[in-house]
Amino acid sequence: MKKITVLLIILLALAVMLGGCGSKAKDDTGSKDSATVLTEAAVTAEAIMRTMAASSPTPKPVTPTPSATPTVVTSPTALPGVPTEPGGGPAPAVGESAEFVSDVTIPDGTVFAPGATFIKTWRLKNNGATTWTPSYTAVFSNGDDLKAPASIALPSSVPPGGTVDISVPMVAPLIEGTYTSNFLLANASGQRFGLPPNAAQPFYVVIVVNKTEGTPAASPTPATPTVGPSVTPGTGGNIVSWVFLSVDNASANTCPHTYVFTGQVTLENPTTLTYRLEFLSNTAGGAVPVLEPVTVPLAPGQQVLNFQVNFSSAFNGVARLHVSAPEDIYSNPVNLVLTCPTPAAYPTP
Repeated sequence: MKKITVLLIILLALAVMLGGCGSKAKDDTGSKDSATVLTEAAVTAEAIMRTMAASSPTPKPVTPTPSATPTVVTSPTALPGVPTEPGGGPAPAVGESAEFVSDVTIPDGTVFAPGATFIKTWRLKNNGATTWTPSYTAVFSNGDDLKAPASIALPSSVPPGGTVDISVPMVAPLIEGTYTSNFLLANASGQRFGLPPNAAQPFYVVIVVNKTEGTPAASPTPATPTVGPSVTPGTGGNIVSWVFLSVDNASANTCPHTYVFTGQVTLENPTTLTYRLEFLSNTAGGAVPVLEPVTVPLAPGQQVLNFQVNFSSAFNGVARLHVSAPEDIYSNPVNLVLTCPTPAAYPTP
């Protein structure tokens, strides 16, 4: 731009100089007058300027380089207290949570023969903020089908911080292998929940089925005990609202053997309870232990009754808990099989 300005000034100066001597040139030679010379000089200057402008490179507009925009990756944030059931099921209500305390029966890895029946009992703690009622249930969630009921009602109300024993009858599969069955709790609305973290983990049972090393299955035609009156847990219409029996190991193959039984009785009101453990043999004339009735005053709620019974000889049959007062009610039957190995024959010296 500066060069063009300087050149224009020089051309204009030349035009003025030529204009100053234009009359003499006209007089002497008859050539162009001064106005014509000035006009031609201006035109020439303009043409030169256009030529120079055309030959000069046109500056390109400077586009600012955009700064890199950081990519923000948002990960889903779990809402505290709102767990999701494994498998994408409905989330339970806020405040529902359980804590595993112990395996009351059937420790993980217990070996059974194909088709053996057993009752698994878990002890759980109410680790949430709401009271569990008998409307709450233990439900099969996923895993291997061990022929458990679809749901089992809780035996009694469990306040926050309280514990409860939950027993579920099951059947070992007929094919050898290791089996795992998972369970959750469900509240009165059917919303499921379990153990930490996020109250979404199941409690479970793990068994091993083995034809040779497993405990033998119960007889396919066990004795059928007399069933007592039908009682619906939690209805309040009976003083004794629930009776249940479980055993530590339904089968054994060493003699003598001591079975450990756990009875559970739920009472709607304080009462004096009379009960005893009874045995029915599948073998005609088989020896049956006989226990005397026990009478004891008990407060309302869930009561746990413990028994240890020693068997010195083989047994194949069932055990049941019989409550005779203030109402006549039988528990579920528990199959028992005790096999006493035959002593090895020693050679005569």
